[in-house]
Amino acid sequence: MRALIYPIPKFLGRLAAVNTLLIIRSDVSLAQQSEISMLEIQGTSGAIASEYYSIAKSVDTLAARYGLMKKALWNANFALDKKTSGDTSGLLLIRGSIHLYLAEPFKALTDFQDALAQRMSAREQLGRIGEAETKVGLAYFYVGNLWKAQKLLEAAVDKLESSDRNEFTVQALRNLGSFYKRTLRWNHAANVLFRAKRLAEEHEIQGQLHQMKDS
Repeated sequence: MRALIYPIPKFLGRLAAVNTLLIIRSDVSLAQQSEISMLEIQGTSGAIASEYYSIAKSVDTLAARYGLMKKALWNANFALDKKTSGDTSGLLLIRGSIHLYLAEPFKALTDFQDALAQRMSAREQLGRIGEAETKVGLAYFYVGNLWKAQKLLEAAVDKLESSDRNEFTVQALRNLGSFYKRTLRWNHAANVLFRAKRLAEEHEIQGQLHQMKDS
């Protein structure tokens, strides 16, 4: 079974690159294929899943967004099926994010929890653990457990602010600010979102600034 490959416009740079890499690999001999590590297969399909997910969030129509998300999910599943050992936490975070976007919060929660458990078991850096915690917290919000959501979102921000993972810190602050806003704590929300914007401006994180402008 090979990953799904879709024709795409040339201006979609990174997605075009990983799709081309898959085409090249599909043309090598069986002997050569046996020498290609499962990490490379997993990494490429994971990159495609991530790119489809990113593109889907920026398209205008619901039908196009749904179609791209389903392609992202297929590639994430393919990558996870092919990965036999080692760290899959990044892929689980991608797949969980896709599930969340497809209104499947319990599936998202399972993936996020598995990713967090992997990173905690491996005693990874606080920034990596914080990245997973903010995802788990977000999923808890969508399944209706506000207490756990707040606990994890706040813990994630604390960890990420002590790391150098600035883009993920901005994301975590935005998620926490959104949580406060949705639970009617306007002053808390304003303070956290101000910190997110200031950090994004300081480090010129254009993608986050663009999302904050549109939200």
